[in-house]
Amino acid sequence: MTKSFLLTISVLILLHPSISLSSDEVTIYRWKTSEGYKWKKFGEEETHEKYEGEVNWSGVPDGLGTFTYLDGNKYKGEFIEEERSGLGTYIWSNDEDQEKYVGEFTNDKFGKVGKIYYKNGQIYDGEVFEDLEYGKGIKTLPDGRRYEGTWRRTKGDNITKWEITGYDKDENKILEISEGEGEGSYVFTNGDEYEGEWKNGIREGNGSQSYSSGGRYEGEWKKDLWDGKGTFYEINGDKYVGQFRNWNRHGHGIYTWTNGQKYDGQWIDGKRHGYGIMMFKSGEKYEGEWKNDLFNGKGTYLWSDSRYKGNWKNGKITGYGEFTWKDGRKYIGEFENGYERGQGKITYPDGSIYVGSWNIGQYNGQGTLTLPNGNKLVGTWKNDKIWNGKEKNHKGHILMKFVNGVSIR
Repeated sequence: MTKSFLLTISVLILLHPSISLSSDEVTIYRWKTSEGYKWKKFGEEETHEKYEGEVNWSGVPDGLGTFTYLDGNKYKGEFIEEERSGLGTYIWSNDEDQEKYVGEFTNDKFGKVGKIYYKNGQIYDGEVFEDLEYGKGIKTLPDGRRYEGTWRRTKGDNITKWEITGYDKDENKILEISEGEGEGSYVFTNGDEYEGEWKNGIREGNGSQSYSSGGRYEGEWKKDLWDGKGTFYEINGDKYVGQFRNWNRHGHGIYTWTNGQKYDGQWIDGKRHGYGIMMFKSGEKYEGEWKNDLFNGKGTYLWSDSRYKGNWKNGKITGYGEFTWKDGRKYIGEFENGYERGQGKITYPDGSIYVGSWNIGQYNGQGTLTLPNGNKLVGTWKNDKIWNGKEKNHKGHILMKFVNGVSIR
C-alpha cells in the first residue's frame, strides 16, 4: 500500500462529517431557523432544546450524549448524525403512566427491543415499535402476575390479534387469548383491570373493569366500549344501572346518588334527556321531559307546600302552566324564567281573583282584581299596586279613582 493511498484515505476520513473522530463533550442548543434546525453553542433552556455530549466534526450530536426536550423529557444514549440510534434511555417527566424506556433506538424512533417501565410498577420487556406498541414480549406486575405472548403490532406487521397467556404469582392461568379471542383477566398499563370476554384483541361481550382512578363497570362491551346493559359504580358510591352506548349512559337507566337522590328515565350521550322522574333528597319530585340534563318541555314539580304543572325551558318554569299552593292559591297563565310574566289568573283562598298582565311575579300592566265583596279594581297596575284605574261595586258604580298610584274619591 503506497503512502499516497494512505494519505488519500486519511483525508477522506477527516472530511466526511458522519465519521465521529471528535470525542469532545460540548453543550449545544437547537435553534429553529428558516433553513431548518441549526445547532449553536448558545441558547436558553426555556426556549431551546439542549444537547450535552459528543459531537462530530460538523458540530452535531454524534456519539454518547443527553438530549433535553422543552417538556422536560430526556434521552440519554447513542447518537448518529443527530438521530437517536443504538442503545439509550428515554425518561418521561410528566407522563401519567410511563416512567422510562430502556433499549434500542432506530432512525430516531423507539425500537426494536427494549423495556418500558411504568409508574405503577409494571414492566414490559420485548419487541417495541416506534409508537411504543408491544410486539412479542413479557409484561410483569408488582404483585407477581405476568403476561407472555404477542400483542398488536404496527401497520408494517401482519399480526394484529393478541396471542397472550397470563399467570398469577402461583403460576395459575388467569388469561388465555388465541387469535385475539378468549377470556380472562388483564391489567392495563395505567392500572385498570378487565376481566371478561375478548374478541379480535379487544373487549367484546360480557366483562367487568375496575379503574385505577376509582369506579367499576360491569356489563356488556362492544368494540372495546361500554355498550348495552351494564352497571357503573362511581368512586363516591353513586350507582347507575341501565343502558350504555360508546362509554356513555344512553337509553333507559336509573342513577342513584349516595345522598338519596334518584333519577329514573331516559339518557342520551351521558345526559338526562327525554322523559324521566327525579326524586330529590329534600323529598321534592320532578316528573316530565328533560333536555341536556335540564327540565325542558312539559313537566310537573312537587314541593312540600306547592305544585307546578306546565312548560319548562332550560331548567326554569317558562311558558304556560299552572301553579297551586297548599294554602289555596292557584295561578294559571304564562311564566318566564320562574316568574309569572305575561297574561295570567290567580285565585286566592278568600275568593279574590286577579286576571291580567304580570311581570316578575307581580301585577303589572292592564288587569282586574275582583275582591271578596264583589267590588273590582280595574285599570293599570304597577308592582302589585293599582296605578291608574277605578274601583267599582258589583253594580258597576264607580267608588274610587286612582291616578299615579294615588286614590281619589
